[in-house]
Amino acid sequence: MLRAFASGKLFGEAYGSGEPWALALHGWGHSHEDFAHTFAEERPQVSGDMSAGSALQRDGAIDGIAIDLPGFGAAPAPKEPWGLSDYAEAIAPILEEMGDRVVLVGHSFGGRVALRIAVAYPERVAALVMSGVPFVLGASDRVRPKMRYRATRSLWRMGLMSDVHMDRARKRFGSRDYQEATGVMRGVLVRALGESDEGFLRALRVPVELIWGANDTAATTERAVAASALVHDVTLLVVADADHFTPIEAPDALRAAILKHRP
Repeated sequence: MLRAFASGKLFGEAYGSGEPWALALHGWGHSHEDFAHTFAEERPQVSGDMSAGSALQRDGAIDGIAIDLPGFGAAPAPKEPWGLSDYAEAIAPILEEMGDRVVLVGHSFGGRVALRIAVAYPERVAALVMSGVPFVLGASDRVRPKMRYRATRSLWRMGLMSDVHMDRARKRFGSRDYQEATGVMRGVLVRALGESDEGFLRALRVPVELIWGANDTAATTERAVAASALVHDVTLLVVADADHFTPIEAPDALRAAILKHRP
């Protein structure tokens, strides 16, 4: 059941009956519901039949919280385009409603936010579990826009191209996430793509678990390997037959990594 946290500033779902010690942040365009397979007491058997009538695993819920990041699910969008650290700052107050040591769980975009929380509050973080995170490891790692788009953007900046033409170019050459994003959330996406994770990965001082789908094309295993080389205490697990959506396709692997660091 959806409920409010942090004095009504955050929304999500609480699992278990004890003091929450795990906090999950979802990926771009998704919501807290992605983590039901990982956190809930009754979870579908992922291996085998995934139909509505398939068997359920009943092995106890994780005492934790999965929230909707601002701009997704039930959470209103920020009033201006936030950067990843703005997201981290907005979410951090929920830690005061949890145990002394929290396992942070982040998938995709949520993993980049969780990374910044772990660096800012290492004394509150027992471990950081990330999956399918499209790490940006420096300027050279950023995708260079196509030449036609760069030319159009240059003309627009010089006042030789209208805003209408520029918007058409953005929609034509932008990623699916960019095309589907609107208003302030499009600005959030642009800011996120321009930020580097390398310094934050090097600054981590908590145990890190990377759970990756072998078939992930949105955040490849090569990117996970490159990121793991920057972290001093890290374990990388690649899950066969899973792609980008590990919280849904590989919840058991994600769950095991979370329980491994239960405070």
